[in-house]
Amino acid sequence: MADEWDSGDVISLALPLRLANLMVQEKLITQEQLDKTLAAQKKTRGNKLGTALIAEGFIKENDLLDFVARQCGVSRIDLANLPEIPDEALAAVPKAIARKHLLIPFNKTKDCLLVAMSDPLNVLILDDLQVMTGCEVKAALASEREILAAQEKYYDPARKRSKAGGKAKQTSAAAEADEYPGDALPLDIPRRLADTLVEQGTITQAQLDEALEIRKKSQRKLGAILISKGFIAQETLLEFMAQQCGFGYVNLAAVKEIPEEVIALVPRKTAREHTLIPFDKTENCLMVAISDPLNVMILDELKLITGCEVKPVLAAGTDIKAAIDEHYQRKSEEASPDASAQAWEPPPE
Repeated sequence: MADEWDSGDVISLALPLRLANLMVQEKLITQEQLDKTLAAQKKTRGNKLGTALIAEGFIKENDLLDFVARQCGVSRIDLANLPEIPDEALAAVPKAIARKHLLIPFNKTKDCLLVAMSDPLNVLILDDLQVMTGCEVKAALASEREILAAQEKYYDPARKRSKAGGKAKQTSAAAEADEYPGDALPLDIPRRLADTLVEQGTITQAQLDEALEIRKKSQRKLGAILISKGFIAQETLLEFMAQQCGFGYVNLAAVKEIPEEVIALVPRKTAREHTLIPFDKTENCLMVAISDPLNVMILDELKLITGCEVKPVLAAGTDIKAAIDEHYQRKSEEASPDASAQAWEPPPE
């Protein structure tokens, strides 16, 4: 159902291996504890490294979060002990965006929005939020468990209905964003790259201004608007973004077959959660199509899961979701030919 919350990963912390090694150096955990956790993780392909260390009792969640925040140069926010989040902060970010990117705004001044995130180094979503809100965005690290709990509390429909007057318009805008049927599929593009498109003559300033105005009213993503208005073709935009970010681009729709042994390297849950799919492997290098190739935390996680070097390439979210549907469903049917496999529906935004 649209308003149900998936609590399967409520304390799931992605932890790059290089940070785990630093934890050993700082004597927060021992090398033996890290080796034991990595061996178990590789065998089961289960919990993320941070979650597994916590589950084993090798480190407390707050200690791990404090360490990660310090190493990444960001603040750490304890949402569980935070006073009431102001309505004006919540109104700045629709529920669909908050849920998709595991974040929640928790304070707002005139020109600055403070946002708790599970991945405060995600520059694409930070840029996206800045364009959407018109504010400077400052990110702080919080646990996924705390963010999900805060989202459930503050974005609860009943709570919103209890607000009167001027808040009704904000609630309506958030609802529209949730109902927009393309929200699970559209392309995101930072404002600075959109300006580059204008500088290169790919789109005009008038077209960009029109798309930005639509975005303010509908909360749709900028790339999706540019494509839906016919200002730029999807493949042209993807190739441009890949070139600007220094990544390759793959048109998954043209990839006829992905080897079963490649698909088997990455669990379906991980593929769905992060909108990615492995599509080729040569020797010890795994090629992964991903909608956010700058997400270093999930790339580190994939290295641990697969034991391979991981080379990310940009692909359209729609193509990735279609490939996940096709290849993981086929894998499931081949494993259990008598089972009635169900096609995956994207999780609600």
